[in-house]
Amino acid sequence: MDASEIEAELLDVIERCRGLAVPAHELDEMASLAKAGECGVALENLCTQLFEYDAEVSMAVLAALKVLGAVMGIDEKYWRRLEKTAS
Repeated sequence: MDASEIEAELLDVIERCRGLAVPAHELDEMASLAKAGECGVALENLCTQLFEYDAEVSMAVLAALKVLGAVMGIDEKYWRRLEKTAS
């Protein structure tokens, strides 16, 4: 996966998280980070906010976060915390 594919997939995941517990302005900020080439920071922030807001993510979103995280070399602790609440 190249950088543009990572960005596109991450932006898609962020969009799929709209309507969950994370405020829209925070999701907008994560999308801005991704578009600015800071996909790793955006993914870490997204996972952290989903966890802190106790959002129930779908298994599809969790799977996408895992793939993106693995591709970017992000510590799995960020998405592992979400496994308990995924549906």
